[in-house]
Amino acid sequence: LNLGVKTSISKAKSAFELALYEQSTKNNFEYEDPYMPRTKKEMVHAQSHLRAVQAKYSKKLGSSFTSDLIYFYQESNREIPPTVSESFSTAYKEETAHRLVFNTRLEKEKFKLNTISSFNSDRLIFADSLKDIYADHLSNTYSFNQDLELLFNPSNRLRLSQNFQHQLIKSEYINAVKPYENRYSLGFNYRKELSTHSVILASAKQELVADKWSPITPS
Repeated sequence: LNLGVKTSISKAKSAFELALYEQSTKNNFEYEDPYMPRTKKEMVHAQSHLRAVQAKYSKKLGSSFTSDLIYFYQESNREIPPTVSESFSTAYKEETAHRLVFNTRLEKEKFKLNTISSFNSDRLIFADSLKDIYADHLSNTYSFNQDLELLFNPSNRLRLSQNFQHQLIKSEYINAVKPYENRYSLGFNYRKELSTHSVILASAKQELVADKWSPITPS
């Protein structure tokens, strides 16, 4: 069962959009028991359910500057069915996800600048009372991205990009000295059109991960 609805309202310089979604599955199909030929069984403890909502607000602050604020939330739960060697199962999985994104776009005749700031929070719970398992994992990620494109003329383009990401993990099942990671990258891309049939592309990227520089990757 899939249900979805979306509505929006807009003016000359602003717009708002809201979307809702829901999905439900019984998964109670029949299958043939591999240990008992010509015997059919019905899948049990296999239902799943998902629901999500997304809201987006866009604003035009000038003739060349626009911004978007987006929030997304999703939650799902799923029963884990027994394997062919198990008579029944009590395992299940729950997931929740939050996404908050703010991006801006500045477009001029000779350059374009895109900026994206985001926060992602993901939680995963796996539980099985039969096996005395309850695993709760939380991961939070903060990121900041910038992309600058310089247009020298219609056949020459230079793009510079940078990305910073900080990820933090909270879980009693992960025994890490540093339960977080910082990642930073810097790259450039140059495009030159020599003719209508030939183009030259040159690029390079450098990353700093967990306070260690990775080898530069040119192409």
